[in-house]
Amino acid sequence: HCGKGPNVTIFTKGKAGKVNEGIGTFKAIEKLLKGDVGIELKSLQKQVAEIKYEIRRSKDSGDKAAKLAKAFKVLGGEEKAVVQEPRQAFQLLVMRARDVVGSNPNAALKDAQQATEIF
Repeated sequence: HCGKGPNVTIFTKGKAGKVNEGIGTFKAIEKLLKGDVGIELKSLQKQVAEIKYEIRRSKDSGDKAAKLAKAFKVLGGEEKAVVQEPRQAFQLLVMRARDVVGSNPNAALKDAQQATEIF
């Protein structure tokens, strides 16, 4: 399977894991969720999930920062996201903290502390 990756294994109750090969794009993940698991993302979830997918694959810190800002904007801004979409806000804050910890530890700490206050 390794040569045909990235691979995703789906485990369902009472069934052996099914290996899905060639899951290398967000569209492939979305198709897998809908077809094999029966999950269809809502519009807002899909928009943010796609941005987070791009952030995880970006090597450029500036690009990540712009995409993080875009994700928060999709959620209505940071303050609104914390109240209305706490899980999404938590994940974005942690992503941002991890990205800036080397260059701006104070900002990373602030984001990490804010994330811990959400849950």
